[in-house]
Amino acid sequence: MKKSIIFVTLLLLIILAGCINKIGRPVNAPTNNSAVEKSIGGDQDEHGCLGPAGYSWCEAKQKCLRVFEEFCPDAVAAIVGSIKNETGVELVLIGDKEFNWIASEGEATTDVRISGTSYVNDNVPMADYLKIEKYMNDNFEADSYNLADGVEGGLRGYYVDYMVCDLNFRHNQMKQNESGISELDGDSLKVTLDCGYFNKNDIPNLITAQLIKEILARKYQKAISELTVRVDKNTDNHAAGSVRFGPEGTPGGLWFAAKTDNGWELVYDGNGIIPCDAINKYNFPEDIVPQCLDTKNNNELITR
Repeated sequence: MKKSIIFVTLLLLIILAGCINKIGRPVNAPTNNSAVEKSIGGDQDEHGCLGPAGYSWCEAKQKCLRVFEEFCPDAVAAIVGSIKNETGVELVLIGDKEFNWIASEGEATTDVRISGTSYVNDNVPMADYLKIEKYMNDNFEADSYNLADGVEGGLRGYYVDYMVCDLNFRHNQMKQNESGISELDGDSLKVTLDCGYFNKNDIPNLITAQLIKEILARKYQKAISELTVRVDKNTDNHAAGSVRFGPEGTPGGLWFAAKTDNGWELVYDGNGIIPCDAINKYNFPEDIVPQCLDTKNNNELITR
């Protein structure tokens, strides 16, 4: 009798454990991360990249990435291939390179350091270079702020999807005339194409950061190069972020600014809570300033 009771008890425990397992985990629950990603992003390609989620395969980096978030050198290789097909000029890969780009919004500009890759051909006739320039002008957006011409060479800047590209040319053959002025002495050019990641959607924050940096530099009599300004939130008329006076690791503070008829105005900077008076005067939205300090009421912290 006791053995029967023990057997029945064990059987009930086994059944109960099975029920708990079914309750704790749905029958159709994915068993691995791949299944979860597949259900969210859709079908994967031959490399396992989730195309519907914006991912594509980058051969140069041997991974899936989103081109609107990260630079893929394959995009530059494709441009170089098209240039060869269209003009007959072959540009050769040099490797990774950093170069300067001038980002603009209206009349405001800021210098941006671009990390990318570089291609070159050391001996291109002018007629062939002009074919390259025509191809770039016909297919991509030229930028007037990244345009230069000089006696020894020139520069052309282009927006290319989620990249920027600098097309540079430099005359290989120069001489000085009797007056000591340099002039051309041949038709050979060194042509370089530098391209790297850049998202045009970042321009408003880049410009705002530069303008706030200039305001803070004047206020505290600092060199602009000493300041690092970050924009965390930005609308057409209000912005907020942080500032650091020195290298990484140096203590910093917060800043809040509002756009007036005279441009951006620094409303508050420091390590405290922005006063409610300033919030009310400049109509800051709650998502930028969720709390403020009521200086007229015993410095009470107000949640908006």
